[in-house]
Amino acid sequence: MQRWENKRGMRAGHLVVAVWPAKIIAPAGLLLVLVLGLIAGCQQEPEIRRYTAPRVEPWPTANSPAATDAQMLLGAMTWVNDTGWFFRVLGPKEKIEPQRTAFVDFLRSLQLSAEKANWLLPEGWQQEQRSTPGRYATIRLGKDEQAPELVVVRFPPGQGGDIAGNVNRWRGMVGLPPLGDAEAKKLVSPLKTEHHEFLLVELTGPGRLR
Repeated sequence: MQRWENKRGMRAGHLVVAVWPAKIIAPAGLLLVLVLGLIAGCQQEPEIRRYTAPRVEPWPTANSPAATDAQMLLGAMTWVNDTGWFFRVLGPKEKIEPQRTAFVDFLRSLQLSAEKANWLLPEGWQQEQRSTPGRYATIRLGKDEQAPELVVVRFPPGQGGDIAGNVNRWRGMVGLPPLGDAEAKKLVSPLKTEHHEFLLVELTGPGRLR
């Protein structure tokens, strides 16, 4: 030791410690984690796609803005020798409700046969001269072209449908769902005039959806 220190030009009595690099031995599990991490880091990042989902509107109800204003229907039906006669007034409630009495007076004036109808019009009502397919007549409940219509329809025997079917058809016009036959028939009320017996129907609903 003394000679080696002298050769290196170092003073005697100094202790020289030689430190040799130690081998780093990593556990197998750690190496696997590192390898997987490197592989994952080399993979391409997933593409981010954006799209706009369509807006789903809530189902309109009677109080929703998607529904029209309240609609009112006054209807009457009768049969003469199995020929069906149907009378219907439909429009905004504020315009139809004041015509209730005049509508009944019109029905009381009716004289019907299997082929023809005669009536007296209430004051202010006027019959349109033009013909409309599927209608026997169209009567305006006022002189204004925007006045509600009274529609008169005549069905030959076997084509007019039954009471419940017509009630549900009219319910659909004011935005109401159909009912079973027994429940639908409860909505009619009888009106006996000098010449005929009518079944009256009065309905109010939210109106057909826009």
